Amino acid sequence: MTTIKPNKKSYTDLSTVLILLSTFAGAVTLQTQFSLPETCDGSRVRTLMAFASQFFLMCPISVFSIFVALHNRPDTAVIETGKHQFLQVQFAITGVMIVTGFLLLNVAVQYAGGQLLGSAGLALTATFILVTVFCSVEDHLRTPEVVPVADAVSRGEEEEQKQGRDDGDRISPLQQQQAEDEQGIIPSQDESGQLSLSQFLGLRKSRLLIPRGRLILRWIVVGLVVLEVVGILLLLGLGIAQTRLASPGTCQVL
Repeated sequence: MTTIKPNKKSYTDLSTVLILLSTFAGAVTLQTQFSLPETCDGSRVRTLMAFASQFFLMCPISVFSIFVALHNRPDTAVIETGKHQFLQVQFAITGVMIVTGFLLLNVAVQYAGGQLLGSAGLALTATFILVTVFCSVEDHLRTPEVVPVADAVSRGEEEEQKQGRDDGDRISPLQQQQAEDEQGIIPSQDESGQLSLSQFLGLRKSRLLIPRGRLILRWIVVGLVVLEVVGILLLLGLGIAQTRLASPGTCQVL
């Protein structure tokens, strides 16, 4: 079994698509918000449009950090595990904001008089989300090796014989880790030759000597990512409260 190793180009290609999508959606949403008639002032439609535009327009800023983190690497460079985790979090945050923006637009269509259109949009958005999630999960699974049938049969027989010989001497991973800790063995790198997340952040020792200043910077980034998540949750709560306070039926434009 082999694992697909993400490189810089795979991240930047996806980031470019997200920037184009969020920028276009944010610009159109913001323009529509200011183009609504005066009868929509203080309505839930205008509030939801403003709410959605904020999520869309924050996405390019979130994705920009990905380009900054990878700007001095060649396109074929494999990203280490620790930074890979950070980039995945940034992609997840950006994806949540984009999806939330489209959901808010569909709800705004419902309040504007298009109940059927808004409901259909919500259903399609949910379908697209599920397709994206399943594709992402499948892409992160290990890729099976392609071997001839005869080789596969012989390999299976060899593995069964080896398993029968080793059953009596096998120890669990936990016991192996405890033995390494008792002997003072430095934790090794993972199968891909990269540092694990705990080693990347300095929580566990590794064969690479990471300077203290670099570790401080990495923990500052972790703190800022946590602030991003908290800020999005606060913005979501503020938008929900403002939408609840707005007038529900004063902007029927459809």
